[in-house]
Amino acid sequence: MNLGGPAAKQAATEVDYFITNHHRMQYAHFKKKGYFIGSGAVEGSCKSIVAQRAKQAGMRWTIAGYHPSSP
Repeated sequence: MNLGGPAAKQAATEVDYFITNHHRMQYAHFKKKGYFIGSGAVEGSCKSIVAQRAKQAGMRWTIAGYHPSSP
């Protein structure tokens, strides 16, 4: 297989990513320590917290965005 042009550039970019981030990609080590290695727990927590805040009684929202007009 002969990589040249855009394919070579893309391969170099991806190899550089792995070299630069290998310390962040030690998934077996992190899992053994009990760390979450996926984004699901964080995403679920954020969704829950945002939904809880957004649905409080008496909340009013402006047309400009997600900015409460009451404390």
